[in-house]
Amino acid sequence: MNRISLCEIVKSGEKVIYKFSFSEGLARYFSCNELEVTYSVNIESVPDSVLTVPFACSVIPLVWMTDSVLEVNSLDADYIDCLENVKNGYVTMFPEASFGGRLEIAVSEKNRPLDGSSVGAAFFSGGLDAVNTLIKHLDEPVELISIWGSDIPTDNENGWNELIRGIKYYSDTFDLKLNTVKSDFRRFDNELNLNRDFTEILKDSWWHGVKHGIALIGHAAPLAYLNGWESVYIASSNCPSDGLVRCASSPLIDNHIRFCGCQVVHDSYEDNRQDKAHNVVKYSVQSGKKLPLHVCWETDGGRNCCKCEKCYRTITSFLSEGVDPSDFGLENWKVTLPKMRSELINRGQLTYWMYSTQWSHILNRICENQKMLRKKPYWKHIKWLVNKNMGTEKALEPSRAFRFRQKIASSPIGVPARRIKRFFKKR
Repeated sequence: MNRISLCEIVKSGEKVIYKFSFSEGLARYFSCNELEVTYSVNIESVPDSVLTVPFACSVIPLVWMTDSVLEVNSLDADYIDCLENVKNGYVTMFPEASFGGRLEIAVSEKNRPLDGSSVGAAFFSGGLDAVNTLIKHLDEPVELISIWGSDIPTDNENGWNELIRGIKYYSDTFDLKLNTVKSDFRRFDNELNLNRDFTEILKDSWWHGVKHGIALIGHAAPLAYLNGWESVYIASSNCPSDGLVRCASSPLIDNHIRFCGCQVVHDSYEDNRQDKAHNVVKYSVQSGKKLPLHVCWETDGGRNCCKCEKCYRTITSFLSEGVDPSDFGLENWKVTLPKMRSELINRGQLTYWMYSTQWSHILNRICENQKMLRKKPYWKHIKWLVNKNMGTEKALEPSRAFRFRQKIASSPIGVPARRIKRFFKKR
């Protein structure tokens, strides 16, 4: 069997470096043999069995998918005990895939966190899901965990500075401790080769399908030990009405993860995305607090582009509640909204699956608030979403004119002028 062996853990102040080796059969899945993680607190007092958890969480999907062995010197007993249930969650989500592999552990250690002042913590990216989870648990109290290296690469300092500025706004506004983590966990493995080899069987990308949820969560283990957390919340991305979505962050997986006496909670799964927008609007109005969001995956500068599917979806969520998206960090929506239909459909951003699941909750709210929304100046730009003819795959196909223009642009010799003239004469 192929093996991944954690050879050494080097601790120095806030930084931990995992030095590992791997069999030749796994070489194509790694870009290096070190993983570097830097915390905002000193981690030298954290036992190696707890410090091993972030590394194990980052490689365990690969161990299972390739039927390999993960060899470590020591590992937290709670984490060891939870892995069978975690694996079963993956098996349920990906019935076509085979999840084998095993762990070889020299020492299993039962760890309990140090005494702390906080009950728990919440992963916080500044997105809609995360902000909804935050306002839901403000009375506990919770600390925040933000990871540099997930959506913002570790070499993009400007993007991270912009993102962390928005995150610090929340920690300052609500007087919450902010824990930051800088991690190369998206760079030490080779996502390109992982996608090439596993996307067909997963019917999803490696990062979204099997890695990001458990890998993010693992980084919390040393902090949970130091701060005495009883629970760690990770905000849901989907809801029951979406069906069984293939996603690495799922209650099937997250709710089984434990380490050093701390339980992970997949939070607000019962709420759809529109419910969360409603909750955020309600809290903002009642408290008088601004709640700027970071929702965009398309820009590397830390701001919302207001022209990708995710931004348009969030803009429309707030418009359907009758509020100004600018109040929630989507400042350029008035410029881009007139282009929304063309961008979503002609550029292929809005698939039938997205329309019938992710957008369906927004459509329901638009219908509920239609009497009020018809009086809004932006109604003309969103009413197409609830057109009775939109609920078909054909309705979401790019227009004939757009396809023709694309053909012109992609043709090496162009299209004869008579054909262009004939085409637009028919319009």
